[in-house]
Amino acid sequence: MQRCLILDEDGENLICLGYRCSIWKSILYYFLAFCTGGFLLIVSYWRADWALKMKCCPCSLKRATNVLLRSSSGDWSVENVQLVILDLSSSGSSLCADLEEESVQYAGEFERLLDVANAPGEVLQRKYFCHRHLRYVWNEEKERFELLRGLDVGTYPVSFYLGSSGLHQEEIQNRQKLYGANLVDVDVKSYARLFFEEVADPFYVFQFCSIILWSFDNYYYYAGAIFMVSFVSIVITIYQTRMHLITLKEMVALSETVTVLRNNAVQVEISSEDLVPGDVLVIPPKGAMIHCDAVLISGNCIVNESMLTGESVPVTKTPLPNAKRSPGYSEEEREQLPYNPERQKRHTLFSGTRVIQTRYYGRARVLAVVVRTGFSTTKGRLIRSILNPKPVGFKFFRDSMRFIGFLSVLALAGFSYSVYIFVKQGRSAGRIILNALDIITVAVPPALPAAMSVGTVYALQRLKKQQIYCINPSRINVCGKLKLFCFDKVQLILKSCIFKMKFISLL
Repeated sequence: MQRCLILDEDGENLICLGYRCSIWKSILYYFLAFCTGGFLLIVSYWRADWALKMKCCPCSLKRATNVLLRSSSGDWSVENVQLVILDLSSSGSSLCADLEEESVQYAGEFERLLDVANAPGEVLQRKYFCHRHLRYVWNEEKERFELLRGLDVGTYPVSFYLGSSGLHQEEIQNRQKLYGANLVDVDVKSYARLFFEEVADPFYVFQFCSIILWSFDNYYYYAGAIFMVSFVSIVITIYQTRMHLITLKEMVALSETVTVLRNNAVQVEISSEDLVPGDVLVIPPKGAMIHCDAVLISGNCIVNESMLTGESVPVTKTPLPNAKRSPGYSEEEREQLPYNPERQKRHTLFSGTRVIQTRYYGRARVLAVVVRTGFSTTKGRLIRSILNPKPVGFKFFRDSMRFIGFLSVLALAGFSYSVYIFVKQGRSAGRIILNALDIITVAVPPALPAAMSVGTVYALQRLKKQQIYCINPSRINVCGKLKLFCFDKVQLILKSCIFKMKFISLL
């Protein structure tokens, strides 16, 4: 199979195509990049799918070293396929390990994905790739990549109770390899990378080509003025963008010491970054910050969820009903009651919320089983929406591109006519090229990017005074066409959108 259709966590369809690296095509690609003075690299940055097709050959997904993804909005992205080795020689990797055999039928999607029940005691190799902070794992049975989920899909309540004694050490290591660290980490790009991404914009590429042309035509003062304005604007923009990314990283990349049950109910303290789906979390009596999505199986919790929902009134969380142990459930009903965090919110502790107080009976501990970690959690979903905003189709932006395209057609017509006239007049080839290309710089104003950069920098300063931070300054150019903002909670406007600070990804 060379392609497959993947459904991501947000309900968006991704078309996945397989490619394998070709040495000869890669050599030819870099040779052409050298011959074009690096311009091919810039084009490849604009169109990642073109670069992949020039360097790699199509192949089946099973043999692919790279995958080409196309979203429903038409965006292309390229991801590298990686390999993880899971050692199952010591013990199985089931949530219900070392328990009665009947519990295996209630195992979740994670166990079925690894085919643990069919291949005990083996060393498994699983291929995966990361796209927008989510992992997609190769399914051998279906021969396709699938979104790696925790215990939030296909897991029955009885599984959480049967696995309440915690995971074994081998199990923990395998899940840490597969799921990665439980951390919502924001990638703070370097100044060099931000500078390249800014100057690789088609507007700036055209502007710098115009500056070089003016320099050859002795327009030194005008070229120097445009260069200085553009350079200063770019430096200020990338500096503020990086500072905003650092601020966002410091506010979301939080980790604390938590208490879990492992190795047959042994209570140990670990970092919240080491949590994996299936860990049994012990909630302290005085409450704590929740760093993962977990289902409550013992005791009650009073939780403050205002950080996620905007509700100022604390809510009470109760243990997940166990259909296996509860009377009144038939065998057929037990088979049709898998756990769902969205449907059973009153039994779920969401990442980013704070437990104010716990209630328990006697010496019983308040326990919760981890179901989702990292960017798969509710908090991670919010951060992903900020870091990877969905493309917006503003009519203003489309009309601007059409206007520039129309000017480019006029410039091309003027360029052709100028070349014809200059050739008839018998001018030299160098003078013909300079004068003809000068027509293009007049038709498409090269000072436009500089003017837009100055406006963007000024807008960033004004937004910062209002405690509104922007990590995508290019979106500011279309903000003037927005007429209405809709919020479902007044408190979100008065206080904060996310973590006591308003971060705008759309603007």
